[in-house]
Amino acid sequence: MKDHLYLFLFMIHFSTGCILSDENQTKEISGYTGGSVVLPCSCADPQSTAKTFTWQFHSGKQWIEVFEDKKYRGRLVLFNESSPQNLSLLISELRKEDQGYYKCMTERHSITSILLIVKGCNLVQNTKPNAVTGYAGESVVLPCSCTELLAKPEQIQWMYFVKNTYLEIYPNEKIESHKNRIKLLNQTTPGNLSLHISALTAEDQGIYYCSVSSQTVFYRLHVEHFQRLCARTLP
Repeated sequence: MKDHLYLFLFMIHFSTGCILSDENQTKEISGYTGGSVVLPCSCADPQSTAKTFTWQFHSGKQWIEVFEDKKYRGRLVLFNESSPQNLSLLISELRKEDQGYYKCMTERHSITSILLIVKGCNLVQNTKPNAVTGYAGESVVLPCSCTELLAKPEQIQWMYFVKNTYLEIYPNEKIESHKNRIKLLNQTTPGNLSLHISALTAEDQGIYYCSVSSQTVFYRLHVEHFQRLCARTLP
């Protein structure tokens, strides 16, 4: 008799399916462009399992299944294979267009809602003229960065004014004189867009600008020669 009771309770327990731990609540989660974020969703009962569940994104007009939307292709990972109660969604290579409302819903219509905020790159604007001095034969850094150093811009471009026009020197080195002497300093902080120029020459002197989307910051590089510098310090 007791065995039948345990079996009955066991069947009731699992027939209820997955009720979410944050049912009918809305959480706010933040991420950075170029980075990754986890949208949390899990069953309240660690012994229950969701037979079916979906993740949807509100496009402004309707709810869309994220795994059926081409813009998420190759950027989504679920955790439920290794942990059936964990229905969380990992989104990588975040874009500004990923920002918005998401919902996790089980077969019992238990729903958890999440507002995802994606912080992008806004360039730091200096109030003073960006004048930079370098020395022939050495290296110089033209500083440029996002206000959020963890935000990676979707596009970054450095331009140099030569022959009455601006030509790209990063990411495509379209000026022969700058080839193999240009690199960004963003290996550890994606929002650091500063440009490193090595083996400076007199021809490097001039006007540069750093561009992200429609934002630009201008710099004037002056190249000093050691000979002239030493001459100034003589008594």
